[in-house]
Amino acid sequence: MYKITTDGICNEYNKPYVLICENTPLTAVITDFKRLLLFRGLEFPKDLITKNHGAKIVLKYSFLDSEDTPEKVELTFKVEDLNKQKDS
Repeated sequence: MYKITTDGICNEYNKPYVLICENTPLTAVITDFKRLLLFRGLEFPKDLITKNHGAKIVLKYSFLDSEDTPEKVELTFKVEDLNKQKDS
């Protein structure tokens, strides 16, 4: 089980973002990120780049054509393995 947090966005209730998932944190982050964008009336970025570093997932994207905005927004999610904490 994993706990995923970020300071970059809030949930739909404007509370700190926290996501708990059973497995595959990267898939959970992308799915929930898409849900939050649609909730706010935004389209899913076509130029999304993901980097999975285990304890950290980074999303890079822009909402405009990449030709118009060479710089992308970077959103970092912290991933905590709750199973490892139980074992300690």
